[in-house]
Amino acid sequence: MLTDLKPLLDCILHQKRKVRRCFFIIDALSFLSFSPSFYTVILNWFVDPPVARAAINDDKLIEEEEVECRPEKIPCSVLDENVDVCLVRQYFSSDAWKLVEEVMKNKAKNVWVCTTCQNDLHSKQSIICESCLMWYHFSCVGLTKQPKLKNWFCS
Repeated sequence: MLTDLKPLLDCILHQKRKVRRCFFIIDALSFLSFSPSFYTVILNWFVDPPVARAAINDDKLIEEEEVECRPEKIPCSVLDENVDVCLVRQYFSSDAWKLVEEVMKNKAKNVWVCTTCQNDLHSKQSIICESCLMWYHFSCVGLTKQPKLKNWFCS
């Protein structure tokens, strides 16, 4: 099993990082163990769930017209340096992947926002969910300080 995960683990950095005045540790093994499908999470950022399922289960390539092209609809997590979006490249046609790259480039121009309140993340202390990779203000999820647990989950 671990050898099957090696390419994925090589692509996920296991390091401390500072983002918007907060420190986080992304633990690749725990993320994988709590996530129903790492690839599905990333694919769902760009396409509807049935399209993602067909790509993963039926080896159907995702076409350009199936890709969400509005950067405001793509979560900020797509820009997280600890997530290698290129892991899902295999599921896209070449034209669709070019669109994904363009959307990510446009998304990088936007500010990062809280998933709950949609306000700028660096306005308050924030945290990332290790399962869905979405960012939240502490106050929006009922936290007053950094949790003692290394990994935090929104649900």
